[in-house]
Amino acid sequence: MYTSSLTIAYLLLKSARPRQWVKNLSLFAALVFSGFLFYDPVDGPAYFLTVSLATLTFTLVTSAIYIANDITDRAADAQHPFKCKRPIASGALPTASAKLAVVVLLSAAGILTLYFSLFFKLLILLYILLQVAYSKKLKHMPILDVASIALGFLIRIYAGSVVVNLHMSVWFLLTVISASLFLAVGKRQSERTLLLGSSDATVGATRKILKRYSERLLDQYTAMFATATWVTYAIFTFQNEVVVP
Repeated sequence: MYTSSLTIAYLLLKSARPRQWVKNLSLFAALVFSGFLFYDPVDGPAYFLTVSLATLTFTLVTSAIYIANDITDRAADAQHPFKCKRPIASGALPTASAKLAVVVLLSAAGILTLYFSLFFKLLILLYILLQVAYSKKLKHMPILDVASIALGFLIRIYAGSVVVNLHMSVWFLLTVISASLFLAVGKRQSERTLLLGSSDATVGATRKILKRYSERLLDQYTAMFATATWVTYAIFTFQNEVVVP
């Protein structure tokens, strides 16, 4: 029984995608680029600690979403050459345990949001709704799928600024949007590369959207958004003015 519990805990941790948690560090973007990473206000906790707690909240939420998506996509993942090895798709992790983990993780995240403002709570809710929409519909729609992934990054970064009430300049936001789109297109390129050489039936059963993107189109998007990121960041660095909160 003890061994079985440890195994389930390990499989749940694996399903929560620890390697993807690094994406939540984007909540620190506003702190880092504003110069207030280690700012310690007189009338409240240090900004670093506040954003760290917000990052933990997003980590719990994203972990729950990853597990929930694996539950929803377990049939399609079972036909994928790589995703078939995931705990839920392979049948190693019981669906009931996975569903319970989703409830626990979201409940824990909900408790942590009590520390933050209503606006942060709304951003968390918006992120969850976005991921549900992406899983159900948007990931099958060209352009909108990439935009949805980018919007997920934007929500994280905006949430990181909201919890410490930091202002983000227009050029910084444009840099974030461009970089997010660049990363989203890169995600599609990596998926296309992984499935390179697979049959059309395999691609259609796993990522139908990849058949709607040509290699040339993805290359053009990559070049366009990489250039936009470089240009907007260059303008941001020259026009950035540090404002004391």
